[in-house]
Amino acid sequence: DSISNEPERRSSRSKKLILSHKEKSSRLLRHCSSWTQLQSRSTAYGQVLFAYVRFGTQLQSLSLRTNALHNPLSTPFNHVLSWLCQRRDYYTAASVALSLLDDADAVYDLRGISKTGDATGELSIHKGLIDGITPLCVDGRSSVTMTSLADMAVGCLIKGGAEMLNALEGFLLRNELYDASDTCLMLVGAATVAISQDTSFDQKLTEGQNIVTLLSSVESPKLETIWPVRCLLKMAVVRNCLRSTLLVLNAAIPNELRWRAPHRIGVVSTKRPSLGLFLALVGTILESSAEATRVLLDLLDEESGMPFWFSIEEDTRLALSLVSVHGKYV
Repeated sequence: DSISNEPERRSSRSKKLILSHKEKSSRLLRHCSSWTQLQSRSTAYGQVLFAYVRFGTQLQSLSLRTNALHNPLSTPFNHVLSWLCQRRDYYTAASVALSLLDDADAVYDLRGISKTGDATGELSIHKGLIDGITPLCVDGRSSVTMTSLADMAVGCLIKGGAEMLNALEGFLLRNELYDASDTCLMLVGAATVAISQDTSFDQKLTEGQNIVTLLSSVESPKLETIWPVRCLLKMAVVRNCLRSTLLVLNAAIPNELRWRAPHRIGVVSTKRPSLGLFLALVGTILESSAEATRVLLDLLDEESGMPFWFSIEEDTRLALSLVSVHGKYV
């Protein structure tokens, strides 16, 4: 029976490998309720006007929000965040979410404000943003509601891209409300799309070339390509879910993690991912935690069924053997 089922298993694997990065990302994000809320059409129809008014040295904020349906006096935060994200105003959406969560440090990071000195005036600018949003009662806050708000804050920051990296990293390290599983899916989804847009060229050993020479000319990926993985690993360590996080990442980008071209039955293989991208991914993983090396080597390759080290090619092993992280080698 096991032999007769083998072709079926191979067929299933090949179908999974045919999925594009965008399709994989879409499937991951489909399981995140907070992300889908940010994507959905908001029911909070109306307009938002936000203005700064300066009186001498004092800077005041003014916000006006109209909502013609359901809640004439206030609007639920998820409707407001969805409305803003639909208009690609991720900065304001993230500011609203972080202000509702009372995360002053994240607001500082988002605005690029130094935490030294008196930044009270700068922080008060965001208080006007939450005017007109249904209040979250301090004593009666539902844990489900607060988790949903924190998850949507993560989603807004992810949508903001590399420009919001510092605010996102700090929030992931400090906040205890967001759901780690949903955050993992959102970041892996973002990483999958970012990696698919990597423009660095493929590098490979040519006849007579030394691996050391090749490594010396490696082009590192841009921050826009690698930032989701950086945030993902920091979240995985602080939430103690490194193993499950790497399983999801391994399923989403198996070829980039092994510096190999996608193998598709009946289709000419495409080029390998760039060596610089591969080294950056593995380096980010290994730098994240003392246990990361063991977890990485334990990963199984869905295509071959082999552990990580035996699923990579000879020149990939050579490259990894010559790269150290904090003075240690793989």
